[in-house]
Amino acid sequence: MNNIGRLISANEFHDLAEKEIIIDGRNGGLVVGNSHRNGGIQMFNSIGPDNIYHVGEMEGFEFLINEKSFEKYSVDIQNINNQMRILMKRKDILKSFMEHNL
Repeated sequence: MNNIGRLISANEFHDLAEKEIIIDGRNGGLVVGNSHRNGGIQMFNSIGPDNIYHVGEMEGFEFLINEKSFEKYSVDIQNINNQMRILMKRKDILKSFMEHNL
């Protein structure tokens, strides 16, 4: 889906929320849903009640971090991301980790 920046109406947004097609992610947490290959999970941001924009796509099993948590744990988050970059280069280690921890 390449509609980055597309404005949707408040009515469209609320209809999608009512159908539980979208959720409020401001508190952060684990996101469960499709991979990018299977359509991903679309992200929206509102600036005021009537200005709702499509801002990007994430995929299932990625984590949203709220601002307060990011401020508190930013060093830890950066360390985790750096370790994942290393693991992604070593797919054999990543495969073993996933098999034993999921």
